Amino acid sequence: MTPGQIASIAINIRNATPWPVNRSVTIRMASTAANALTGSWNMAGFTTVFTNPAFNIPVVPLATPQWLTFNFQTPFMWDGVSNLIIDFCTYRNGNTFLFPDWESTTVGAPNTNVWGAQNYYDHGGADNCANTPGFASIYRPSRRPVLLFGVLSGIESSFPDDVDPRRILLQGQIYNGVDPRFPKPSLSFRQTAGQSINLTYRIVGPLPATNVIYEGRKSGNPTINHVAATTALFTYEMTEATGPAAGVNGTLDLRFTAGGSYRLEASYQIPGYTQQWSKEFSIAFPNDLMVRQIRSPLSIPRKYPRGVEMPVSAQIQNVGLNNVTDALVIASIRHLATNSEVYRDTVVWSGNLATGEIATVDFANYSTLNVATYAITVCTELLSAVDQQTANDCQPTSGNYILRLSTTKRSALKRSTYLVPPARITHVARSLLAAASSTAVFRICRTSLFAFRSSRIRDASLFTIRL
Repeated sequence: MTPGQIASIAINIRNATPWPVNRSVTIRMASTAANALTGSWNMAGFTTVFTNPAFNIPVVPLATPQWLTFNFQTPFMWDGVSNLIIDFCTYRNGNTFLFPDWESTTVGAPNTNVWGAQNYYDHGGADNCANTPGFASIYRPSRRPVLLFGVLSGIESSFPDDVDPRRILLQGQIYNGVDPRFPKPSLSFRQTAGQSINLTYRIVGPLPATNVIYEGRKSGNPTINHVAATTALFTYEMTEATGPAAGVNGTLDLRFTAGGSYRLEASYQIPGYTQQWSKEFSIAFPNDLMVRQIRSPLSIPRKYPRGVEMPVSAQIQNVGLNNVTDALVIASIRHLATNSEVYRDTVVWSGNLATGEIATVDFANYSTLNVATYAITVCTELLSAVDQQTANDCQPTSGNYILRLSTTKRSALKRSTYLVPPARITHVARSLLAAASSTAVFRICRTSLFAFRSSRIRDASLFTIRL
């Protein structure tokens, strides 16, 4: 797990039924040098990172586990070295007897020592999320929950980038930051005050060539050392560079650079963590139209039932300097095993696309009774001008965009989103959320600690887990 701002925490729920009444949830965090809990409640130095006075658990059917994520209102800065204590507390005003199951590991030999002690507290009245429990008992449980931390760290954006409007640069321009439309080469990344960060930054191309046309430097060194003065999302602008596209004071000078596709290659390095950053962009030719993406049908793992008409659609984008007024857009579907074409449709598109603008092109629907795997290709061709870059005229640019047909009318698209996970553990245990109020302390990475407190209207507990 990388140092940075912890922005969320998630619990992997295997099965759950919502509680009849919402309950309050409070999460607090603190850094600590301790390796174990002492059997007493001490809330000094904690930061409240999440509160919800009306929280409820979602429906989670059996065999369909999902991450229950708590997005913090106040991210917590972790230095990557200190142990962490996490106070997770829920409160309810009555018994529900609904016990969500959360994923965990069984802790035993030879792993007995990686599980710390748990503090717990029984109480029958006051809301223990709003105050410190009166006493604590201690024991060593035999299960360790699966938790997922969301950490904000490293590069988040750059110039140039692979998203509009930072995707298309204009040939002949100087990007010096004077005009907001033409920023200087830069990297935007998360930093913590006092942190020493090493950066690299270079632009290569035109692709597929990898000639270095621009390389950021500091005092002549391609490794740019930056010492953070604040804790924030910070943008570092290049002040020095070499290469044929390097201008004065780190500007990007494209007056003599050929149009085409280029790639920004950068890195972000702090002790224990290195991030590589790669983004492709275009330096615009006068005339250049590309296929941005195939919108429909969706590629695998999506499956389509045979005999049902499927929309065929794509997006085109003007990545040249001159407006595009007309073009041919061709969609083709091939039987993958035999490479035989089974579908072709051509649309004569007309309009007025300025630089960077996108248009959607819809083709005739496609249907077949054959259960097989197919490959889709969409290409474009300018009519009123000569396209000066053909490498981006088709999608996919390499490999195959796969369409799969099934024998049933059932289709599924499974999508998972993950933040930066720490160690993962797999097993099932009774959820402490069924109780009502909980706290936790975990050891993260080399010697870091995580603690989890659990309490309810009647009880509260605090336990330690070493990962």
